[in-house]
Amino acid sequence: MVLEAGGERDLRRSDANRVCCRVLIGVAVLAVVVRLVPTLMHGGWLGLGRYDDGVYLGISMSLLHGQLPYRDLVMLHPPGVVLALAPFAAIAGPFGDPVALVVGKVVVMLAGGVAAALVTWLIRDRGSAAMWAAGATYAVFVPAVYADSSLTLEALSNLLLAGALALSVGVHRPQARQLWAAGALLGVATATKIWGVVPLLVIVAFLWHRDGRAVGGRILLGAVGTVTAVCLPFFAAAPAAMWRMVVLDQLGRPDGNRGLAIRLPELFGLPRYEGHGGPYTQALTWAVFVIVAAVLVAVVMRTVRARLALPVALLLACTAVLVVSPSHFLQYGALLAVPLAWCIGAAVGRGWSRRVLVGALAVSATMSLTLGTGRTVAPRFTAAVQAVDGCLTTDDPTVLIATDTLSRNLELGCTTWIDVTGTTYDLPGVRPSRGFYQERRTNGSWHDAVNPYLETGDGMILGRPSTGIHPDVLTYWANATNTTSSSRYTLYDRTCADQPTYRTRAWLTWAMSTTEGVDAALAKVTSPCPWGATDPGTTSAHRL
Repeated sequence: MVLEAGGERDLRRSDANRVCCRVLIGVAVLAVVVRLVPTLMHGGWLGLGRYDDGVYLGISMSLLHGQLPYRDLVMLHPPGVVLALAPFAAIAGPFGDPVALVVGKVVVMLAGGVAAALVTWLIRDRGSAAMWAAGATYAVFVPAVYADSSLTLEALSNLLLAGALALSVGVHRPQARQLWAAGALLGVATATKIWGVVPLLVIVAFLWHRDGRAVGGRILLGAVGTVTAVCLPFFAAAPAAMWRMVVLDQLGRPDGNRGLAIRLPELFGLPRYEGHGGPYTQALTWAVFVIVAAVLVAVVMRTVRARLALPVALLLACTAVLVVSPSHFLQYGALLAVPLAWCIGAAVGRGWSRRVLVGALAVSATMSLTLGTGRTVAPRFTAAVQAVDGCLTTDDPTVLIATDTLSRNLELGCTTWIDVTGTTYDLPGVRPSRGFYQERRTNGSWHDAVNPYLETGDGMILGRPSTGIHPDVLTYWANATNTTSSSRYTLYDRTCADQPTYRTRAWLTWAMSTTEGVDAALAKVTSPCPWGATDPGTTSAHRL
């Protein structure tokens, strides 16, 4: 009888393990599919428009060419992501820049599937319905899907957080080496994005209180050691610059926070409702806020009743960070993905598995239709960019990667601002001061810096209106260069085919030399090449 009872227990345990494995695999596949479909449907693997992915990969590629973040390049975040992307940056040399970007995106999407499975693993003792609820929530959560679709800080941070939780609280009586490893993962997350310190402190405080000083201390020391190992070499090379960029520039960002009623729904991927259209739209703003807040409170209360304090503490702490943050972008909300999914898994009743799965699939289908990765440039545009003989400058490094020219730039030793937008938060006279930030388009100090930089190139590629180039400058460049456009990107080729050593004059030099009004002078700039370099019948009232 004892043997039969033991055999039945083993059989039940085996069945439970098979169910658990099927759920983990199903959640991981769902997460990857939801991240993959938008890329295939909207923009493709080389879709442009995300910007940040090109910045992080570009800085990593620059590092392999001997340029250090903070010392040689503007980098507004800790260096963890630069090191994490180094394997992909190394691919660019033998296989090309576009391959490095595509492989990086594929790996990040797979990592999103792994993160979803790890969150599911945390709730496995509460049944398959709870597992599906938690995993499907992470798989289809709008900010997480957006973050995990390209090279973002949030994608890496979520994978590290989920891994650390699986090692520290996802097993019974974790061993010392598991706690050290969990601390190391949380340390890398903090060395990737500075607000990773919030989940770290919450987890350390929770485990210190529940399991004692030894457990919490191991995780804390593991994290501190890892942060030191990752950041210290860069800090030693440029201590003042790194402190300014990573800490002071972030704290000094212009405040675009429009209040709790607008910010809270944004955290969950909902569109912004600002209520500028009158009392009805104002009522809609508050209605959306109340609904989101009510759902959040309900999830928190049910999780508390389920006696799970850690996911609630993480969710509330991360929500507070995002609510008070001066700026917000869609991927920022991914900070909530792990604790939110964990809480929902605890809050869902056991009989809800079928409805949760159907709802998750419906949301994932919606996500596939609404999220996009940007637009690709035409082959003729890529050919024109690659035909420029010399250095290229741009306000979006991703277009250099997509056209396979960033590595060439770095090998030629060209001056390359990888993060042009980030430079506006660090450049003296341009960066915000005492809460005031002058718009780039009207900021003379910014024009005095960015225009000469762009004109160091033999060709310039512009595609971001937010860069703030003055319309008169754009008109001059459009008239004085050979232009090729695709999507929202325009190549301004400053060279002439018949005179390879020729480049058009810089905007400031030209503007200071004209003796008539700028508008009148611009109307006479009609040739991209000097007299005699093109068809003799071509006339140009202004000799460039």
